[in-house]
Amino acid sequence: MNNISPYGFDAVIPLTNGARMTSRGWDNFGSSLLRTRDRISGVSDTMRYSADLCSVLLDGVVTNSYELVNEMACTNLGSAIIKLYDKYGKNFPNYLRGNFCGFLVDESKKTTIIFTNHFGARPIFYSQDREGVLLISTDFASLSRLLAEWGCTNTLDETAAYYLLSFGYMLDRRTLIAGAFKLNPGSVLVVQSGSFDMHRYYKYDNESREMSERQAVDGFYERFMQAVARGFKKDVEFGRRHISLLSGGLDSRLVIFAAHSLGFRDLLTLSFGQSGCYDVEIAKAISVDLRLDHLFLPLDGGDYLRDIATPLYCNGGLIIYSGAAHAVRAYSRMDWGALGLLHNGNLADISHGDYVDDIKHTPPSAKFWAYSTRLLYKIAENIEAEYKKYPNQESFAVHTRGINGIMNGSYSALPFCETDEPFMDVDLVDFCSKFPPVLKKGEKAFLMMIEKYFPKSTMYPWQRWGLRPTMRNYRLTSGFAYKVFKRLRLEYLAISHKKKPPRFDMNPMGHWIRTNKDLASALLTRYQILRRASECSEHLLRDCDAMASGDSPIELMQALTFLEAEREFVLKQDRVVNK
Repeated sequence: MNNISPYGFDAVIPLTNGARMTSRGWDNFGSSLLRTRDRISGVSDTMRYSADLCSVLLDGVVTNSYELVNEMACTNLGSAIIKLYDKYGKNFPNYLRGNFCGFLVDESKKTTIIFTNHFGARPIFYSQDREGVLLISTDFASLSRLLAEWGCTNTLDETAAYYLLSFGYMLDRRTLIAGAFKLNPGSVLVVQSGSFDMHRYYKYDNESREMSERQAVDGFYERFMQAVARGFKKDVEFGRRHISLLSGGLDSRLVIFAAHSLGFRDLLTLSFGQSGCYDVEIAKAISVDLRLDHLFLPLDGGDYLRDIATPLYCNGGLIIYSGAAHAVRAYSRMDWGALGLLHNGNLADISHGDYVDDIKHTPPSAKFWAYSTRLLYKIAENIEAEYKKYPNQESFAVHTRGINGIMNGSYSALPFCETDEPFMDVDLVDFCSKFPPVLKKGEKAFLMMIEKYFPKSTMYPWQRWGLRPTMRNYRLTSGFAYKVFKRLRLEYLAISHKKKPPRFDMNPMGHWIRTNKDLASALLTRYQILRRASECSEHLLRDCDAMASGDSPIELMQALTFLEAEREFVLKQDRVVNK
């Protein structure tokens, strides 16, 4: 983990007059204490600004900063945010766009507001200690150390452990430390009069409304182009070169074609994974045809999976490590000095409706999203409680698998660079979320938009289908004959690729573990080391053993994720402080 620098800030906010406070190594920020850590270079709106009795600390990027400064008749973003607060109160973050978090102190009202963005792409973690202080951090590893510094005992939240061992991510705001939580997306913590409360300034709403295909397609295009333009203009503002992820999927492809059509040409495309896979070949072909520089970082053999701790350092041990390990390895090998935001298609599902599988909304189903169903019965009551929070399967999947799981793709980049996810621009999401399910199923409206406005992008196969992403093929793939063909094709590929990696998988972890004996041995050895060091309950260890000794590589990685995270965030920090 030494090659990754901490980022963001820690804050200590007193809740009682008798709260124990110390200023060693900390700055005063209103009535609270603040400790900032070195930011990454490149595109960033990170700042601290004060005016009269109001101060704001912002971490991250606000993609509509130029619009806000003009609209609020200000000279800088800090003063614009304070004006937004004066006008809208604790709902002010709703008017910011991009990946941001921070906190605002209003001395006149003796109020502190801690905020994250609409979908939690910039996480905030918090916990209250027994002596009356609220501990805040943008980095979970830092929060675990901060708790230890303040004399708190980091104890394991066993329900969170079973979330990891089942879903591979948290199902709610829990973390592996009991009493430590992640601030919900679209929310603020309001600290006032010795207490704190959570307030929701934004709520994802997918209640559908009547809309024609033309309205859906044209509205999607208009808002998507606005979102892409916002992100790429930030690079220009800071004099940085554009860089965007590119694979054989549609989401990253559309970001590239949209940026290209807007005139952003000084663009480096980035791919990583197994050499020779379809994703890599398609990405290279697109880059060549658009005359863009392309960088491919091979991760052949899967040896990057040996490093478990570094990916967990990036995501706080809240998500299965293998989901970020390939990205972290690739990012750590790059020179980010001249590059801007990492543009990507992360969580595009929230806009184009990939979580809808019927022509009408269906009830939530956890089994559909769990990596392993082996231990679901142990958290059955928690799952039932989560069902009640969401009206349908899409809403449930967006908040759990999407925001709590797939956002791993953005978390893993934060120690290296800032990120931009155009498909998560809230103006786009709010419009697309209202599509009738019939336009979301199979990403129908999305494909119609692609064919109408980006016809050149349909010249390349979609890795998922193995066919071009056209409406003709959309109709073809919904038929019985294609489903039979796809099944036979997958079975043939599975047989023919027993000794070589399958071309349809850019990160064939199962193949690597089966064929790379040194890697398999290293992972099992690491598991035994972590197991001996663990202090979790015997029944939880037995469950981990069952997962690690089975035939599923994913279950092994889930067990490794939990035990490594327990070591890093629950056990290790107390021992460092008490040494």
